[in-house]
Amino acid sequence: MRKITLLLPLALAVSASAQTAKKTPVGQTSATVQALIALENKRVDALQKADTSTLDFILANTYVDTSEDGQRSDKQAIFSVLKSGDLKFESVKVSDMQVHAYGAATVVTGTGVQRGTFKGRPLTPQIIFTDTFIRQNGDWRAVASHRSAAPGDTGPSAISVQERTKGTAPEGTEQIVVELEKRGWQAAVDRDSRADAALLADDFQNVAEYGVWDKSRFAQTVSDPNYTLKSFSMSEVRFSRLAPTVVLLTYNATQVGTDHGKPVPSPVYISSVWVNRNGKWLNALFQDTRQLSPGNEAEIRALYDRWAQAFEARDIDGIMSVYAPGDAIVAYDVVPPLQYKGKDTYRKDYLEFLAQYDGAIHVEYRDMRILSDGDVGLIHALERFTGKLRNGQQSDIWLRVTSGLRKIDGKWLIVHDHVSVPVDFETGKAALELKP
Repeated sequence: MRKITLLLPLALAVSASAQTAKKTPVGQTSATVQALIALENKRVDALQKADTSTLDFILANTYVDTSEDGQRSDKQAIFSVLKSGDLKFESVKVSDMQVHAYGAATVVTGTGVQRGTFKGRPLTPQIIFTDTFIRQNGDWRAVASHRSAAPGDTGPSAISVQERTKGTAPEGTEQIVVELEKRGWQAAVDRDSRADAALLADDFQNVAEYGVWDKSRFAQTVSDPNYTLKSFSMSEVRFSRLAPTVVLLTYNATQVGTDHGKPVPSPVYISSVWVNRNGKWLNALFQDTRQLSPGNEAEIRALYDRWAQAFEARDIDGIMSVYAPGDAIVAYDVVPPLQYKGKDTYRKDYLEFLAQYDGAIHVEYRDMRILSDGDVGLIHALERFTGKLRNGQQSDIWLRVTSGLRKIDGKWLIVHDHVSVPVDFETGKAALELKP
């Protein structure tokens, strides 16, 4: 079964204070554990200071980062983000770190809590991560990071510079491992848990948004009656030999199926570590990240740009063009009544609001966040209106706005608005003077 989601801004895979491993997995030494923990701490310190010189030594030239929203960034893209000042950290802390050693390759997994912003947007508060290292000339170098939002937590990635790498035709070891990876997917399609389990190492881990599963739990899902995978495909396969007996596959996967009646996430980014034990290649770690459609956010943001332009132009037809037709729209405005049902009723509310102003009205958004999945979207933001009222008074007010959207006939439209202001319960009056 291949259904999953993962990791955090490369920067955040570790704490600024020394950590100890939660347990000691098979095949590692205390010295290796301490060395990797120290290196992770050093990397976090460098990230928070935007110390690209130190990071240049820690990160291999082939380093690739996969964020929790499914975006890939190479080493130089990471450096560009740090130098720009767009990424700001307040605090970073990790726990439950485990070090898995496979000779000259090592995988570190754990959970993290981070506070900070990327271009003014908050970072994903809690993540789970996998970092892969190889030993080069006696030094450990990071070659890959993969992270996802922790169970129950979804949020934006701090580093979302996308970098796609087209795969080359597999040959030799690459051909063998890629074929085994496909067999794992096919076992899920065939609901053959025994065949799937035969491909997994005894210390296998599946790191996902719902937690960490071992070999037994992962294989059982293949025959779970609530999970059905009908088809899969792999593209943009990238093969990395981490050591003579350890390899890493990263690729895009498209899957069709259901999980408890809901469509399985697709497409997804995959990181898969394979180890050779006694001449047999086995899957030691599997992790994936749901890909969010990059077009959704751009399309939804463009819709609100059109709305703001129409509002400032006092163009009522342009304003209403972003709303769903008929009775599909329900709105909770800052003024009575309790709710507005239907587009015609909501149009009258807009006309009454516009009539209060004399001349132009300026609209400003702050801290807008856009979330979407399939044909459903959500935005929340702070919204500012400034302009001259008909009584001559200058108006300047910040509102809180939440809107729900649906893609109808291929077009995003608003189906629900909720506008509010804080209330001082001691006076019973709206707190209109508050500013972000």
